[in-house]
Amino acid sequence: MQVRLNLLAALLALMACGDTNPTGAVGDVLSLTTVGGDEQTGTVGTRLPEPVTVLVQRKDETTDFKPAEGVVVTFVVTDGGGSVDVGTALTDENGLAEDHWTLGPQPGVNELEARVATGEGQAAVHAVFTANAEPLPPTFVDPSPIAAGQSHSCALDSGGVAYCWGRGTSGQLGDGGNANRSVPGRVAGTEVFVSVVAGGGHTCGLDGWGTAYCWGRNDAGQLGDGTVVHRNVPTAVTSAPAFVSITAGSDHTCGLTPSGSAYCWGQNDAGQLGDGTTTQRSVPVQVLGGVTFTKISTGDSHSCGLDVAGGVYCWGANGFGQLGDGSSRQRSVPTPMLGSRTFVATVGGTWHTCGLDAAGLAYCWGDNSAGQLGDGTLTNRPSPVQVVGSQRFGALVSRSLHTCGIEESSHEAYCWGRNIDGQLGDGTTFNRTVPTAVYGGRPFQALGTGTRHGCGIAETGEAFCWGHNDYGQLGDGTVARRLVPTRVLNWPPSPE
Repeated sequence: MQVRLNLLAALLALMACGDTNPTGAVGDVLSLTTVGGDEQTGTVGTRLPEPVTVLVQRKDETTDFKPAEGVVVTFVVTDGGGSVDVGTALTDENGLAEDHWTLGPQPGVNELEARVATGEGQAAVHAVFTANAEPLPPTFVDPSPIAAGQSHSCALDSGGVAYCWGRGTSGQLGDGGNANRSVPGRVAGTEVFVSVVAGGGHTCGLDGWGTAYCWGRNDAGQLGDGTVVHRNVPTAVTSAPAFVSITAGSDHTCGLTPSGSAYCWGQNDAGQLGDGTTTQRSVPVQVLGGVTFTKISTGDSHSCGLDVAGGVYCWGANGFGQLGDGSSRQRSVPTPMLGSRTFVATVGGTWHTCGLDAAGLAYCWGDNSAGQLGDGTLTNRPSPVQVVGSQRFGALVSRSLHTCGIEESSHEAYCWGRNIDGQLGDGTTFNRTVPTAVYGGRPFQALGTGTRHGCGIAETGEAFCWGHNDYGQLGDGTVARRLVPTRVLNWPPSPE
Protein backbone atom coordinates (compact mmCIF):
# COMPACT_ATOMS: atom_id res chain seq x y z
CA MET A 1 0.00 0.00 0.00
CA GLN A 2 2.77 2.38 0.95
CA VAL A 3 4.56 1.61 -2.33
CA ARG A 4 1.43 2.52 -4.31
CA LEU A 5 1.11 5.82 -2.40
CA ASN A 6 4.73 6.68 -3.14
CA LEU A 7 4.30 6.01 -6.86
CA LEU A 8 1.14 8.12 -6.96
CA ALA A 9 2.90 10.99 -5.21
CA ALA A 10 5.79 10.82 -7.69
CA LEU A 11 3.40 10.88 -10.65
CA LEU A 12 1.53 13.87 -9.25
CA ALA A 13 4.79 15.72 -8.73
CA LEU A 14 5.88 15.02 -12.33
CA MET A 15 2.58 16.31 -13.68
CA ALA A 16 2.92 19.47 -11.61
CA CYS A 17 6.35 20.16 -13.09
CA GLY A 18 5.00 20.02 -16.64
CA ASP A 19 6.64 18.39 -19.72
CA THR A 20 10.21 17.41 -18.96
CA ASN A 21 10.82 15.77 -22.34
CA PRO A 22 12.02 18.55 -24.71
CA THR A 23 11.54 16.36 -27.75
CA GLY A 24 7.99 15.37 -27.03
CA ALA A 25 6.27 12.99 -24.60
CA VAL A 26 4.92 9.63 -25.59
CA GLY A 27 1.74 10.30 -27.50
CA ASP A 28 2.69 13.81 -28.59
CA VAL A 29 2.90 14.57 -32.32
CA LEU A 30 5.49 17.14 -33.50
CA SER A 31 5.48 19.03 -36.78
CA LEU A 32 8.42 20.90 -38.33
CA THR A 33 7.95 23.62 -40.95
CA THR A 34 10.37 25.95 -42.74
CA VAL A 35 9.36 29.57 -42.22
CA GLY A 36 12.41 31.53 -43.44
CA GLY A 37 15.69 31.28 -45.28
CA ASP A 38 14.69 28.73 -47.90
CA GLU A 39 15.68 29.06 -51.59
CA GLN A 40 18.28 31.76 -51.07
CA THR A 41 21.05 32.56 -53.55
CA GLY A 42 24.60 33.46 -52.59
CA THR A 43 28.17 33.27 -53.74
CA VAL A 44 30.12 30.09 -53.08
CA GLY A 45 31.73 30.02 -49.65
CA THR A 46 29.70 32.93 -48.28
CA ARG A 47 27.29 33.12 -45.33
CA LEU A 48 23.71 33.59 -46.46
CA PRO A 49 22.16 36.85 -45.24
CA GLU A 50 18.92 35.34 -43.94
CA PRO A 51 18.97 32.70 -41.19
CA VAL A 52 17.29 29.36 -41.84
CA THR A 53 14.28 29.27 -39.50
CA VAL A 54 11.84 26.51 -38.58
CA LEU A 55 8.60 26.36 -36.61
CA VAL A 56 8.06 23.39 -34.30
CA GLN A 57 4.52 22.63 -33.13
CA ARG A 58 3.18 19.97 -30.77
CA LYS A 59 -0.17 18.21 -30.67
CA ASP A 60 -1.33 15.76 -28.05
CA GLU A 61 -4.52 13.73 -27.68
CA THR A 62 -6.51 16.69 -26.36
CA THR A 63 -5.14 19.79 -28.12
CA ASP A 64 -4.51 21.02 -31.63
CA PHE A 65 -1.02 21.92 -32.87
CA LYS A 66 0.56 24.72 -30.84
CA PRO A 67 4.08 26.25 -30.85
CA ALA A 68 6.42 24.05 -28.87
CA GLU A 69 8.98 25.77 -26.65
CA GLY A 70 12.27 24.19 -25.63
CA VAL A 71 12.49 21.60 -28.41
CA VAL A 72 15.99 20.74 -29.65
CA VAL A 73 16.39 21.32 -33.41
CA THR A 74 19.48 20.04 -35.20
CA PHE A 75 20.65 21.74 -38.42
CA VAL A 76 22.75 19.54 -40.72
CA VAL A 77 24.24 20.33 -44.16
CA THR A 78 23.39 17.37 -46.39
CA ASP A 79 24.70 18.48 -49.80
CA GLY A 80 27.18 21.04 -51.09
CA GLY A 81 29.82 20.90 -48.38
CA GLY A 82 28.88 24.06 -46.51
CA SER A 83 28.47 24.59 -42.77
CA VAL A 84 26.19 26.07 -40.12
CA ASP A 85 27.07 28.40 -37.26
CA VAL A 86 25.70 26.44 -34.29
CA GLY A 87 24.25 23.11 -35.38
CA THR A 88 21.62 22.86 -32.62
CA ALA A 89 19.13 25.33 -31.23
CA LEU A 90 16.20 25.34 -28.80
CA THR A 91 12.85 26.62 -29.96
CA ASP A 92 11.68 29.85 -28.30
CA GLU A 93 8.24 30.61 -26.84
CA ASN A 94 6.91 30.95 -30.39
CA GLY A 95 8.24 27.54 -31.42
CA LEU A 96 10.95 29.06 -33.61
CA ALA A 97 14.58 28.00 -33.97
CA GLU A 98 17.21 29.30 -36.38
CA ASP A 99 20.78 28.92 -37.53
CA HIS A 100 23.01 30.62 -40.12
CA TRP A 101 24.17 28.75 -43.23
CA THR A 102 27.47 29.15 -45.10
CA LEU A 103 27.46 27.77 -48.64
CA GLY A 104 29.96 25.23 -49.92
CA PRO A 105 32.92 25.91 -52.23
CA GLN A 106 31.38 24.70 -55.49
CA PRO A 107 28.63 26.30 -57.60
CA GLY A 108 25.28 24.55 -57.63
CA VAL A 109 22.46 23.52 -55.30
CA ASN A 110 23.22 23.21 -51.59
CA GLU A 111 20.89 21.41 -49.15
CA LEU A 112 20.39 21.58 -45.40
CA GLU A 113 18.07 19.62 -43.12
CA ALA A 114 16.49 20.69 -39.84
CA ARG A 115 15.71 17.68 -37.67
CA VAL A 116 13.76 17.05 -34.47
CA ALA A 117 13.75 13.83 -32.48
CA THR A 118 10.29 12.74 -31.34
CA GLY A 119 8.92 10.66 -28.54
CA GLU A 120 9.28 6.93 -28.26
CA GLY A 121 7.74 5.00 -31.11
CA GLN A 122 7.61 7.98 -33.47
CA ALA A 123 9.79 8.72 -36.48
CA ALA A 124 11.99 11.83 -36.41
CA VAL A 125 10.65 14.79 -38.35
CA HIS A 126 12.73 16.94 -40.65
CA ALA A 127 12.49 19.89 -43.05
CA VAL A 128 14.72 20.59 -46.07
CA PHE A 129 16.21 23.92 -47.14
CA THR A 130 17.83 24.52 -50.52
CA ALA A 131 20.10 27.33 -51.69
CA ASN A 132 21.84 28.13 -54.95
CA ALA A 133 25.59 28.76 -54.74
CA GLU A 134 26.79 31.00 -57.54
CA PRO A 135 30.45 31.10 -58.63
CA LEU A 136 32.75 33.83 -57.41
CA PRO A 137 33.13 36.67 -59.90
CA PRO A 138 36.49 36.31 -61.63
CA THR A 139 39.39 38.61 -60.87
CA PHE A 140 39.68 40.55 -64.09
CA VAL A 141 42.98 41.25 -65.83
CA ASP A 142 43.57 44.81 -67.06
CA PRO A 143 39.91 45.68 -67.69
CA SER A 144 39.55 48.41 -70.30
CA PRO A 145 36.96 51.21 -69.95
CA ILE A 146 37.61 52.62 -73.45
CA ALA A 147 38.38 51.11 -76.85
CA ALA A 148 38.93 52.27 -80.41
CA GLY A 149 38.39 50.18 -83.53
CA GLN A 150 39.00 50.81 -87.18
CA SER A 151 36.48 53.66 -87.37
CA HIS A 152 34.50 53.53 -84.13
CA SER A 153 35.01 54.05 -80.43
CA CYS A 154 33.34 52.73 -77.29
CA ALA A 155 33.53 53.43 -73.57
CA LEU A 156 31.96 52.33 -70.30
CA ASP A 157 30.32 54.74 -67.90
CA SER A 158 30.89 54.48 -64.16
CA GLY A 159 28.15 51.87 -63.88
CA GLY A 160 29.50 49.64 -66.66
CA VAL A 161 26.97 50.66 -69.31
CA ALA A 162 28.54 50.70 -72.78
CA TYR A 163 28.29 53.59 -75.23
CA CYS A 164 29.67 53.66 -78.78
CA TRP A 165 30.09 56.19 -81.57
CA GLY A 166 31.52 56.43 -85.09
CA ARG A 167 30.93 53.99 -87.92
CA GLY A 168 27.93 51.73 -87.43
CA THR A 169 27.41 50.08 -90.81
CA SER A 170 28.13 46.57 -89.49
CA GLY A 171 26.31 47.04 -86.20
CA GLN A 172 29.53 47.67 -84.25
CA LEU A 173 27.88 50.45 -82.22
CA GLY A 174 25.49 47.89 -80.73
CA ASP A 175 22.52 50.26 -80.62
CA GLY A 176 20.20 48.07 -82.67
CA GLY A 177 20.82 49.99 -85.89
CA ASN A 178 23.45 50.44 -88.57
CA ALA A 179 23.76 54.21 -88.73
CA ASN A 180 26.88 56.20 -87.96
CA ARG A 181 26.98 58.34 -84.81
CA SER A 182 29.09 61.40 -84.08
CA VAL A 183 28.20 61.41 -80.37
CA PRO A 184 28.03 58.52 -77.90
CA GLY A 185 24.95 56.30 -78.10
CA ARG A 186 23.99 53.71 -75.51
CA VAL A 187 24.51 50.09 -76.47
CA ALA A 188 21.24 48.16 -76.48
CA GLY A 189 20.34 45.66 -73.79
CA THR A 190 20.71 45.42 -70.05
CA GLU A 191 24.25 44.04 -69.88
CA VAL A 192 26.70 45.75 -67.57
CA PHE A 193 30.35 45.38 -68.53
CA VAL A 194 33.70 45.54 -66.75
CA SER A 195 35.72 45.77 -69.96
CA VAL A 196 35.18 46.74 -73.59
CA VAL A 197 37.42 46.05 -76.61
CA ALA A 198 37.13 46.91 -80.29
CA GLY A 199 38.35 45.16 -83.42
CA GLY A 200 38.28 46.23 -87.03
CA GLY A 201 34.51 46.32 -87.30
CA HIS A 202 33.33 44.57 -84.17
CA THR A 203 33.12 45.22 -80.45
CA CYS A 204 33.09 42.94 -77.42
CA GLY A 205 32.33 43.41 -73.75
CA LEU A 206 32.94 41.29 -70.67
CA ASP A 207 30.36 41.29 -67.89
CA GLY A 208 30.96 40.91 -64.17
CA TRP A 209 30.64 37.11 -64.31
CA GLY A 210 33.15 36.72 -67.12
CA THR A 211 30.56 36.24 -69.87
CA ALA A 212 31.66 37.66 -73.21
CA TYR A 213 29.27 39.47 -75.53
CA CYS A 214 30.15 40.70 -79.03
CA TRP A 215 28.44 42.75 -81.72
CA GLY A 216 29.16 44.16 -85.18
CA ARG A 217 30.87 42.61 -88.16
CA ASN A 218 30.88 38.81 -88.18
CA ASP A 219 31.95 37.69 -91.62
CA ALA A 220 34.78 35.62 -90.13
CA GLY A 221 32.92 34.46 -87.02
CA GLN A 222 34.69 37.03 -84.84
CA LEU A 223 31.57 37.46 -82.68
CA GLY A 224 31.81 33.83 -81.58
CA ASP A 225 28.08 33.12 -81.72
CA GLY A 226 28.34 30.15 -84.09
CA THR A 227 27.30 32.15 -87.16
CA VAL A 228 28.73 34.60 -89.68
CA VAL A 229 25.75 36.96 -89.33
CA HIS A 230 26.43 40.57 -88.38
CA ARG A 231 24.80 41.59 -85.06
CA ASN A 232 23.78 45.10 -84.06
CA VAL A 233 23.14 44.28 -80.40
CA PRO A 234 25.31 42.44 -77.87
CA THR A 235 25.19 38.69 -78.45
CA ALA A 236 26.64 36.14 -76.04
CA VAL A 237 29.67 34.22 -77.25
CA THR A 238 28.62 30.57 -77.71
CA SER A 239 30.12 27.65 -75.79
CA ALA A 240 32.56 29.93 -74.01
CA PRO A 241 34.02 29.54 -70.52
CA ALA A 242 34.15 32.49 -68.16
CA PHE A 243 36.91 34.92 -69.10
CA VAL A 244 39.02 37.29 -67.03
CA SER A 245 40.01 39.33 -70.08
CA ILE A 246 39.23 39.63 -73.78
CA THR A 247 41.06 41.25 -76.64
CA ALA A 248 40.13 41.92 -80.26
CA GLY A 249 42.22 41.82 -83.41
CA SER A 250 41.11 43.04 -86.79
CA ASP A 251 38.83 40.05 -87.46
CA HIS A 252 39.46 37.72 -84.54
CA THR A 253 38.88 37.76 -80.80
CA CYS A 254 40.55 36.00 -77.88
CA GLY A 255 39.70 35.43 -74.22
CA LEU A 256 41.66 34.32 -71.16
CA THR A 257 40.15 32.03 -68.50
CA PRO A 258 40.84 32.20 -64.75
CA SER A 259 42.96 29.04 -65.06
CA GLY A 260 45.20 30.60 -67.70
CA SER A 261 43.83 28.91 -70.81
CA ALA A 262 43.42 31.05 -73.93
CA TYR A 263 40.57 30.71 -76.40
CA CYS A 264 40.25 32.45 -79.77
CA TRP A 265 37.67 32.68 -82.54
CA GLY A 266 37.15 34.36 -85.93
CA GLN A 267 39.56 34.77 -88.82
CA ASN A 268 42.41 32.26 -88.84
CA ASP A 269 44.07 32.64 -92.21
CA ALA A 270 47.47 33.21 -90.57
CA GLY A 271 47.00 30.84 -87.64
CA GLN A 272 46.10 33.70 -85.26
CA LEU A 273 43.69 31.48 -83.31
CA GLY A 274 46.54 29.26 -82.18
CA ASP A 275 44.69 25.97 -82.62
CA GLY A 276 47.21 24.43 -84.99
CA THR A 277 45.14 25.15 -88.10
CA THR A 278 44.25 27.98 -90.44
CA THR A 279 40.54 27.15 -90.26
CA GLN A 280 38.15 29.98 -89.51
CA ARG A 281 36.15 29.44 -86.29
CA SER A 282 32.79 30.92 -85.32
CA VAL A 283 32.97 29.63 -81.73
CA PRO A 284 35.88 29.71 -79.28
CA VAL A 285 38.63 27.11 -79.70
CA GLN A 286 41.35 26.53 -77.15
CA VAL A 287 44.82 27.74 -77.98
CA LEU A 288 47.16 24.75 -78.13
CA GLY A 289 50.55 24.29 -76.52
CA GLY A 290 49.74 23.81 -72.86
CA VAL A 291 51.01 27.24 -71.83
CA THR A 292 49.40 28.80 -68.76
CA PHE A 293 48.89 32.43 -69.64
CA THR A 294 48.53 35.42 -67.34
CA LYS A 295 47.73 37.92 -70.08
CA ILE A 296 46.90 37.88 -73.78
CA SER A 297 46.87 40.47 -76.56
CA THR A 298 46.05 40.66 -80.25
CA GLY A 299 47.37 42.48 -83.29
CA ASP A 300 45.56 42.64 -86.60
CA SER A 301 46.39 39.04 -87.55
CA HIS A 302 48.52 37.75 -84.69
CA SER A 303 48.14 37.05 -80.99
CA CYS A 304 50.46 36.92 -78.01
CA GLY A 305 50.39 35.79 -74.41
CA LEU A 306 52.53 35.97 -71.30
CA ASP A 307 53.27 32.87 -69.26
CA VAL A 308 53.49 32.87 -65.47
CA ALA A 309 57.16 33.87 -65.59
CA GLY A 310 56.55 36.77 -67.99
CA GLY A 311 57.82 34.92 -71.04
CA VAL A 312 56.26 35.89 -74.37
CA TYR A 313 54.58 33.45 -76.73
CA CYS A 314 53.08 34.60 -80.04
CA TRP A 315 51.26 33.02 -82.96
CA GLY A 316 49.74 34.07 -86.29
CA ALA A 317 51.09 36.33 -89.03
CA ASN A 318 54.83 36.97 -88.91
CA GLY A 319 55.80 38.63 -92.17
CA PHE A 320 57.61 41.44 -90.35
CA GLY A 321 58.90 39.45 -87.38
CA GLN A 322 56.05 40.54 -85.11
CA LEU A 323 56.10 37.17 -83.32
CA GLY A 324 59.62 37.88 -82.08
CA ASP A 325 60.93 34.38 -82.80
CA GLY A 326 63.67 35.58 -85.14
CA SER A 327 61.87 34.45 -88.29
CA SER A 328 59.21 35.65 -90.71
CA ARG A 329 57.33 32.35 -90.67
CA GLN A 330 53.70 32.39 -89.55
CA ARG A 331 52.84 30.11 -86.63
CA SER A 332 49.57 28.38 -85.81
CA VAL A 333 50.52 27.52 -82.22
CA PRO A 334 52.17 29.61 -79.48
CA THR A 335 55.87 30.04 -80.19
CA PRO A 336 58.30 31.46 -77.61
CA MET A 337 60.00 34.74 -78.33
CA LEU A 338 63.77 34.55 -78.67
CA GLY A 339 65.80 35.64 -75.69
CA SER A 340 65.23 35.71 -71.97
CA ARG A 341 63.52 39.08 -71.64
CA THR A 342 60.30 39.06 -69.62
CA PHE A 343 57.33 41.41 -69.65
CA VAL A 344 54.27 42.32 -67.61
CA ALA A 345 52.14 43.21 -70.65
CA THR A 346 52.12 43.03 -74.45
CA VAL A 347 50.12 44.85 -77.14
CA GLY A 348 49.84 44.32 -80.88
CA GLY A 349 49.50 46.54 -83.93
CA THR A 350 49.07 45.62 -87.58
CA TRP A 351 52.50 44.05 -88.03
CA HIS A 352 54.30 44.90 -84.80
CA THR A 353 54.24 44.01 -81.12
CA CYS A 354 55.31 45.86 -78.00
CA GLY A 355 55.99 44.75 -74.46
CA LEU A 356 56.23 46.49 -71.11
CA ASP A 357 58.68 45.23 -68.52
CA ALA A 358 58.44 45.41 -64.75
CA ALA A 359 60.51 48.59 -64.65
CA GLY A 360 58.12 50.41 -66.99
CA LEU A 361 60.43 50.24 -70.00
CA ALA A 362 58.79 49.63 -73.37
CA TYR A 363 60.23 47.35 -76.05
CA CYS A 364 58.87 46.78 -79.56
CA TRP A 365 59.56 44.49 -82.51
CA GLY A 366 58.29 43.80 -86.03
CA ASP A 367 57.31 46.34 -88.70
CA ASN A 368 58.77 49.82 -88.23
CA SER A 369 57.77 51.49 -91.48
CA ALA A 370 56.22 54.47 -89.67
CA GLY A 371 58.42 54.50 -86.58
CA GLN A 372 55.92 52.52 -84.49
CA LEU A 373 58.72 50.67 -82.67
CA GLY A 374 59.84 53.95 -81.11
CA ASP A 375 63.58 53.26 -81.40
CA GLY A 376 64.36 56.38 -83.45
CA THR A 377 64.65 54.47 -86.75
CA LEU A 378 62.50 53.05 -89.52
CA THR A 379 64.24 49.67 -89.41
CA ASN A 380 62.18 46.53 -88.93
CA ARG A 381 63.23 44.46 -85.91
CA PRO A 382 62.79 40.67 -85.54
CA SER A 383 63.42 40.88 -81.79
CA PRO A 384 62.66 43.45 -79.07
CA VAL A 385 64.39 46.83 -79.13
CA GLN A 386 63.97 49.37 -76.36
CA VAL A 387 61.78 52.37 -77.03
CA VAL A 388 63.87 55.54 -76.90
CA GLY A 389 63.36 58.08 -74.14
CA SER A 390 63.30 58.45 -70.40
CA GLN A 391 59.66 57.61 -69.95
CA ARG A 392 58.55 54.79 -67.68
CA PHE A 393 55.14 53.57 -68.74
CA GLY A 394 52.31 52.16 -66.67
CA ALA A 395 50.34 50.95 -69.70
CA LEU A 396 50.71 50.53 -73.46
CA VAL A 397 48.14 50.36 -76.27
CA SER A 398 48.58 49.82 -80.00
CA ARG A 399 46.73 49.36 -83.24
CA SER A 400 47.59 49.73 -86.88
CA LEU A 401 50.92 51.56 -87.30
CA HIS A 402 51.18 53.52 -84.07
CA THR A 403 51.70 52.90 -80.37
CA CYS A 404 50.81 54.90 -77.25
CA GLY A 405 51.52 54.69 -73.56
CA ILE A 406 50.59 56.31 -70.26
CA GLU A 407 53.63 57.58 -68.37
CA GLU A 408 53.84 55.92 -64.99
CA SER A 409 54.25 58.95 -62.71
CA SER A 410 52.62 61.86 -64.57
CA HIS A 411 49.94 59.74 -66.31
CA GLU A 412 50.47 61.85 -69.42
CA ALA A 413 50.02 60.16 -72.79
CA TYR A 414 52.82 59.64 -75.31
CA CYS A 415 52.47 58.24 -78.83
CA TRP A 416 54.77 57.29 -81.70
CA GLY A 417 54.49 55.92 -85.24
CA ARG A 418 52.18 56.87 -88.08
CA ASN A 419 50.53 60.28 -87.79
CA ILE A 420 49.05 61.05 -91.20
CA ASP A 421 45.66 61.82 -89.65
CA GLY A 422 46.83 63.26 -86.35
CA GLN A 423 46.39 59.97 -84.50
CA LEU A 424 49.39 60.76 -82.27
CA GLY A 425 47.56 63.79 -80.91
CA ASP A 426 50.61 66.07 -80.91
CA GLY A 427 49.09 68.79 -83.09
CA THR A 428 50.90 67.70 -86.27
CA THR A 429 50.65 65.12 -89.03
CA PHE A 430 54.33 64.13 -88.90
CA ASN A 431 55.25 60.54 -88.17
CA ARG A 432 57.27 60.13 -84.97
CA THR A 433 59.97 57.54 -84.37
CA VAL A 434 60.21 58.23 -80.63
CA PRO A 435 57.56 58.82 -77.94
CA THR A 436 55.98 62.26 -78.33
CA ALA A 437 53.71 63.86 -75.76
CA VAL A 438 50.04 64.07 -76.64
CA TYR A 439 49.11 67.73 -76.71
CA GLY A 440 47.83 69.33 -73.53
CA GLY A 441 49.74 67.46 -70.85
CA ARG A 442 46.50 65.98 -69.61
CA PRO A 443 46.74 62.97 -67.24
CA PHE A 444 44.85 59.92 -68.51
CA GLN A 445 43.59 56.85 -66.70
CA ALA A 446 43.07 54.78 -69.88
CA LEU A 447 43.79 54.94 -73.61
CA GLY A 448 42.45 53.24 -76.72
CA THR A 449 44.03 53.31 -80.16
CA GLY A 450 42.11 52.91 -83.40
CA THR A 451 43.39 52.47 -86.91
CA ARG A 452 43.70 56.20 -87.54
CA HIS A 453 42.51 57.76 -84.30
CA GLY A 454 43.01 57.59 -80.57
CA CYS A 455 40.87 58.11 -77.48
CA GLY A 456 41.40 58.33 -73.76
CA ILE A 457 39.57 58.80 -70.49
CA ALA A 458 41.15 61.57 -68.46
CA GLU A 459 41.55 61.37 -64.71
CA THR A 460 38.69 63.86 -64.50
CA GLY A 461 36.40 61.24 -66.05
CA GLU A 462 36.06 63.18 -69.29
CA ALA A 463 36.71 61.41 -72.60
CA PHE A 464 38.85 62.85 -75.38
CA CYS A 465 39.58 61.64 -78.92
CA TRP A 466 41.83 62.79 -81.74
CA GLY A 467 42.80 61.91 -85.32
CA HIS A 468 40.66 60.75 -88.24
CA ASN A 469 36.93 61.45 -87.90
CA ASP A 470 35.24 60.57 -91.17
CA TYR A 471 32.54 58.53 -89.42
CA GLY A 472 32.26 60.59 -86.24
CA GLN A 473 34.57 58.28 -84.28
CA LEU A 474 35.90 61.19 -82.23
CA GLY A 475 32.47 61.73 -80.70
CA ASP A 476 32.59 65.53 -80.87
CA GLY A 477 29.45 65.89 -82.99
CA THR A 478 31.38 66.50 -86.22
CA VAL A 479 33.28 64.58 -88.89
CA ALA A 480 36.23 66.99 -88.82
CA ARG A 481 39.74 65.66 -88.29
CA ARG A 482 41.35 66.74 -85.00
CA LEU A 483 45.10 66.92 -84.43
CA VAL A 484 44.82 67.35 -80.65
CA PRO A 485 42.55 65.76 -78.02
CA THR A 486 38.99 66.98 -78.40
CA ARG A 487 36.37 66.38 -75.77
CA VAL A 488 33.78 63.71 -76.49
CA LEU A 489 30.34 65.28 -76.17
CA ASN A 490 28.02 64.23 -73.35
CA TRP A 491 30.71 62.30 -71.53
CA PRO A 492 30.44 61.17 -68.86
CA PRO A 493 26.77 60.46 -69.57
CA SER A 494 24.15 61.98 -67.30
CA PRO A 495 22.62 59.49 -64.84
CA GLU A 496 19.35 58.10 -66.16
